[in-house]
Amino acid sequence: MKVGYTFIYMIVLLCLISVPLASADTNTDDSTQELNSELQKAIENYNSVVVNKDSSVADVNKCIDQIDLIVSKINELGMDVDFKQTSEVHVNNKEVTLPACISAEIKPYMLSQSYHFSCNNSTVLAQVWGTNITVAEFLEKYIQGH
Repeated sequence: MKVGYTFIYMIVLLCLISVPLASADTNTDDSTQELNSELQKAIENYNSVVVNKDSSVADVNKCIDQIDLIVSKINELGMDVDFKQTSEVHVNNKEVTLPACISAEIKPYMLSQSYHFSCNNSTVLAQVWGTNITVAEFLEKYIQGH
């Protein structure tokens, strides 16, 4: 009988532990969606400013500052923003060149970064297998038998 009660207590305890974890994920998703909505509105505002012939560089800089604040909040959640240019640059009525229109997408931080690794394959395999073997030799010797 004690085993049955212990089992029930364990299940209840696991449920109590998992509820805050699940709600934390939901809060992060809600935060991301809210920030994405804010970001898209800021991008729309920025794009409307850069295409407006009466806009100035100061107007554009205000929009950029607004976008930067939102991007900082997104970065705090461990995510990044991928910006893409969607038009050519614009020229206002005073013949001042303004930036191009953009689009933005929130991505997990690691997906927004690019990495390049290089090494001598023989060196790596020598460390792993304890012998100086090339990748081709490894594939021929060890993979072929499987």
